[in-house]
Amino acid sequence: MESLVRRTLEQAQRVGSLRALALCHHALGAVLQLAGRWPESVRALNESISLCQQFGGTFGEVLGAQRLAQIETAVGLYEPAYRRLAAALEKARASDSPMVKAHSLGRIYASLSLNRYEAGVLTEATRYLARGFATQRVVGECAGCDVLLYPAAVPIYIAHGDLELAEESCRKAEETAGAFASRSWLATARYLVGLLALARGLSQAAADHFEEAASLFEAVGQPYEQARCLEGLAQARGRATDRTEAARELVERAAAIYLSLGAPVRAEKARSILSGGAGKGQGKTRK
Repeated sequence: MESLVRRTLEQAQRVGSLRALALCHHALGAVLQLAGRWPESVRALNESISLCQQFGGTFGEVLGAQRLAQIETAVGLYEPAYRRLAAALEKARASDSPMVKAHSLGRIYASLSLNRYEAGVLTEATRYLARGFATQRVVGECAGCDVLLYPAAVPIYIAHGDLELAEESCRKAEETAGAFASRSWLATARYLVGLLALARGLSQAAADHFEEAASLFEAVGQPYEQARCLEGLAQARGRATDRTEAARELVERAAAIYLSLGAPVRAEKARSILSGGAGKGQGKTRK
């Protein structure tokens, strides 16, 4: 995929179209983001945003900001990411473009809800999640938006103890993944089902789901998501007293991946799992 995007970028450079260049840089940033090559992704996304600002491409500008905020949230820069998303939300709301209204607000709300959840501010996370679903009801279901919304919804509902809503979001995530035959989206759905099984105390079922998701993410080359699955697997394994050492090894594997990605905050959270700490952003929440 990267080679295809780079070839298209070269063609856009020869033509000299700002819009085409912005689109290609954004696509490259997205591919590099998933691959865990975050410094390169940040450069590509910033270039895309800069180009969009030159010709008034609000849609590309706000989506670029949303992706940058995802990376910042992943490495633990919660407040800078939050400010970036808030600014993107304001710009999107002010736009009169139907495309911006229909396909950026939902993504921004989903990213805001997950950012606040990871930062431990459950009340705000819940508020932004509700706005995300309200937007979905207005504009309709959109795979590109929903694939961000459901992964935010499941852990937030679990944090509230509402496992029925969490189960519904898992089901919708599986439907979205199945409709588009995406291995990455299927892995995300498996991970979410694992979270739900873990919340229900079904450790073996949770472990099976996390293991499947981790293998899928490894196969498609998404190290950050793979590490999250290893965290979940460690939690599931750690509930069996005879599997503590295995759980510890899984935690260290996840932490090593996070460190390689430049996310020491995530590594610290992972290592806190077996010592009774938070882990995966699911620790103490501020109301």
